[in-house]
Amino acid sequence: MKKYKICDLIVKMNPIYEPLKSQIIPYLVETDEEIDFEIPNIEDKVEKLFNETQLPNIGTAEYLLYGSYFYTRLIMYEGVMLHSSSVVYEDKAYLFSAPSGTGKSTHTSLWLEVFEGSYILNDDKPAIRIIDDKIYAYGTPFSGKTDLSVPTRKEIKGICFLERSKENWIKEASLKDAISFFYRETVRPGHKELLDRAFDIVEKIVENVKIYRLGVNISHEAAILAYNKMNEAT
Repeated sequence: MKKYKICDLIVKMNPIYEPLKSQIIPYLVETDEEIDFEIPNIEDKVEKLFNETQLPNIGTAEYLLYGSYFYTRLIMYEGVMLHSSSVVYEDKAYLFSAPSGTGKSTHTSLWLEVFEGSYILNDDKPAIRIIDDKIYAYGTPFSGKTDLSVPTRKEIKGICFLERSKENWIKEASLKDAISFFYRETVRPGHKELLDRAFDIVEKIVENVKIYRLGVNISHEAAILAYNKMNEAT
């Protein structure tokens, strides 16, 4: 098994199928650092999942299972996954979350067009970790079909929960809505202790990062509106 550095954690695992076999290469490290955790050989579980579902290929089954293992273990390190597209601009991360097909990747692509020097940190499942009272977004190899991801971390400036709208609008989410939206788009482990811990992490995040509801159409103005609102003086 090889060692990979993901979310500032040393993880030992052995993916053998595409797309994960290629997507994980930027995270490969040669190090004597002690591993934080190991994802065991799960090839039998991968084959079982593939045989019992209508997934397009066995590589997709592997990708999904490794992602589930990783993000569940991440909870023990003050981290959670948010199903979102994360863009970096001016050294800060902005996350846009929504159910699949809503247009979060379309929105972050507008940022790339509008804001010179911006880039995608992770286009599907960035991780969020709380470290020394700061909240960071991380690129991970679990980056969806686009495989847009960078193996680094950036402090989070804001998180938006996206919805389609003919007119562009943005407003701060209530604490209740922020927790509900966040919990809808993250891993929910079956083990009660882990579930409680994940909920505690989500609460800390929404209490310390500005959370917004964002209605957008496909226009550069949508990106500009979101940026301006999340950078208002407080």
